[in-house]
Amino acid sequence: MARQREAFKATNAYTTLVCDNSTASQQLTQYAEHVQTAVVRDALAAGADWWRLGEHLGLHPQAAYEQYRGAAEGLRPPAEQRPHLAVVCTAGLPYEHNQDEEYGVDLDDLGDDHSLTRDPTALRIREAAALLDEDVWIAVRLPGGYEGADDLDDGVASARWTTVVTHPDELGWLREACSYTLTQRTRTTWNRCDPSAVQAAQRDRCPVRFEAAVVGRADPGPAS
Repeated sequence: MARQREAFKATNAYTTLVCDNSTASQQLTQYAEHVQTAVVRDALAAGADWWRLGEHLGLHPQAAYEQYRGAAEGLRPPAEQRPHLAVVCTAGLPYEHNQDEEYGVDLDDLGDDHSLTRDPTALRIREAAALLDEDVWIAVRLPGGYEGADDLDDGVASARWTTVVTHPDELGWLREACSYTLTQRTRTTWNRCDPSAVQAAQRDRCPVRFEAAVVGRADPGPAS
């Protein structure tokens, strides 16, 4: 009986110690989070943007914004801080949504080292698709040049969102990929459409310098 009491006491003491350690660990984690939030708030007040914060925190600028946008009032999203680095992404399911060329280039074609592969929304969509054993496509393009250009009609895709790249050079890759897509599409439609109409349509559908895709091309004349 005495042994049982001693064993019970020892078990009680161990349980209390574990609980105390767990509580202390939780409190330390919460304290660290509060301190980090305070540091982010001070950095933002000092003029840092989401790119600088993301670099220090090891996060994509959009991920840094989503995690710390409550640190202070009136914080602007990355696409408003640096609109010249903004892009529009569209995602869909292959068997349900057509990946129209006007949505831009496939994210996979930009390479694994492109910063958009770390965009938080793209990561969440891919993780959800993997959990459900589904395929998903994500296309990227530059923002439209007129109001409503980036709106998404019901049923044509699963999601559309605005995010950013981390460096201007990455937009160069995107423009080149988009220009290549336009060039291929123009070659297949040139003999079936009026050249001026094709150029006008392509300018509206993808906000890149379309002239670069058809520079040097001679007017083939009317289709036979």
